[in-house]
Amino acid sequence: MPAIPYRKTPTSDKSWDGPKNEANLKTGQDESYYKKAYAWQDPDGNPKTKSAYKFPHHEVDSDGNIGAANIKGCISGISVLNGAMGGTNIPKADYEGVYNHLAKHIKDAGQEPPELKRSLETSKEIRTLTTKIELRSADDGDNQQEVIEGYALKFNKWSDTMGMFLKFREKIDPNALESCDMSNVVATFNHDENMPLGRNTIKDGIGSLQLSVDNIGLKFRCIPTDTSYARDLKENIRAGVINQCSFTFTLAADDDADSIEYNEQDQVYERTINKIGKLYDIAVVTTPAYPDTEAVVGQRALNKIQDDILRKKLIIKTYL
Repeated sequence: MPAIPYRKTPTSDKSWDGPKNEANLKTGQDESYYKKAYAWQDPDGNPKTKSAYKFPHHEVDSDGNIGAANIKGCISGISVLNGAMGGTNIPKADYEGVYNHLAKHIKDAGQEPPELKRSLETSKEIRTLTTKIELRSADDGDNQQEVIEGYALKFNKWSDTMGMFLKFREKIDPNALESCDMSNVVATFNHDENMPLGRNTIKDGIGSLQLSVDNIGLKFRCIPTDTSYARDLKENIRAGVINQCSFTFTLAADDDADSIEYNEQDQVYERTINKIGKLYDIAVVTTPAYPDTEAVVGQRALNKIQDDILRKKLIIKTYL
């Protein structure tokens, strides 16, 4: 089993520098030596090389002696399992074993380990874009209807830089929607399921929602239902009070559904969303919590994401 079995050791709550501790490890040692420092082993790798192992979490002194399990290192490893900074490329079947190894060390220190949460299939994300929303007139039989239209997302548009500990921004690849499931998408106000405006299963007339992808992004055209909140919304759009769109989605299950690189020049992490698996809704929204773009992964607040992001740019190289 690639997840290395847990062994009880002393624990430490010192600051954690993964690359430094890994660099202190001796080279050309037996498998039993390296397994004392890591939580995962590549079954196809050379067991006498450090490159065959991932998730280091034990402190290593300058002489190469492996010591206590570092609690901050264990927490950082769980953050990577949960998808922080692009996650890890170890098999998903190994996640639980690695998690259990790291979590036991944390419990040994009298602390409660973070939960294992990562699931590309179920982790919903929300993005909000400041864009131009327009009201237009459209014929609906004998009636004139007002149509709300705009872009719910735009390709290759960097979000504002986010993050307190590390700088972070993202963009959506122009091919991200190629295999996206958009079979049942609802338009709402503020993502409130009790305030539907339209649905793309209704093709024409009141309550209809049309979605189209062009070289700019995902465009929508909605003839909203004749409800009090829809009438209020149209008045606010007309006055320019509301001018933002948003959408809820999940990534595709592929490991390459997103990618993260570190921009040395700007000193910022850059995430590219490459494949969106399913689109759930598009929404006209009021002011988001953060300017231009709001990122909410798995319905968690942005601060939670920031807590999960690794504190040092080099540490991500330890797990990839």
